[in-house]
Amino acid sequence: MSVTPRGMSVQEAYREYTTGNFRVNRQYQRKLVWSVDEKARLIR
Repeated sequence: MSVTPRGMSVQEAYREYTTGNFRVNRQYQRKLVWSVDEKARLIR
């Protein structure tokens, strides 16, 4: 396992997450504050 910091694209991070190689510990993540509708409006 590499512990050297490096840049990563969003696509690479998503691929690593979906294949189970990149785990997210929700305990250390900020709580969700935006609704799905608000996120969709931001993207539009």
